[in-house]
Order: sequence, then structure tokens, then C-alpha cells
Amino acid sequence: MAPSSVRRVLLSAPLSSDLRSKYNVRSMPVRKDNEVQVVRGTYKGREGKVVQRITREKVNGSTVNVGINPSKVVVTKLKLDKTGKPCLIARLEAARVPPTRPRANSPPRTSSPRPLGEAVD
Repeated sequence: MAPSSVRRVLLSAPLSSDLRSKYNVRSMPVRKDNEVQVVRGTYKGREGKVVQRITREKVNGSTVNVGINPSKVVVTKLKLDKTGKPCLIARLEAARVPPTRPRANSPPRTSSPRPLGEAVD
């Protein structure tokens, strides 16, 4: 089983365009009561909460739950409670803080290492 730090990345889903513009965050980990919309596959267009199951009927008549990959859904409504809101705030603050390592901005070169047309020995 993957550690929680890896599981959080694997179980993240992109946000809808209105949530993305509202929170300035591209994706969030899928949580129990988030509302999602399936955007790829056989069940494209289906909406519902994460806990609600998509089922299909087998040949022998029994029903089975269908698993859907988080990358194939779009989160349309976030559940922001005592654990969801700090995660969102931490993501926003991390985006606001400039990177600690400065970018390599080298000054432009004023002259070439050797003049054009000079013969190489």
C-alpha cells in the first residue's frame, strides 16, 4: 500500500473551470463528499457524490460496483470542512510564496568568444 503522501497525489482529480478560477488551484485530492462529474469513458456525463456508486449488472444478474480513476473525473463541488479547508489554504499559500532557489538569470553576452570569420587553428 502506498504511503499517504503518494496516495494523495494518485487520488487527486482536476477541479472544474469555475472552481479553478475561484481558488486558483488546478487539482485537489478526492474526498468523500465531493461532487464529481465523469468526463471520460462509458459513464461520461454522470454526476454525483464520491461515495455514491456506479454499478453495472453482470451476465448472471448480480450487480457490481465500477471503479473510476480520479483522473477521469472533474470535481464540481468541494467539501470544505475542518480537514479540507486547511489543505486548500496550504495550497494557496504555497503558490503565493516565491521559490526559495533563485532562477539562473545570467547576464546577456556582450561579445562572442571569438570574432566572426576568425580561422580556427
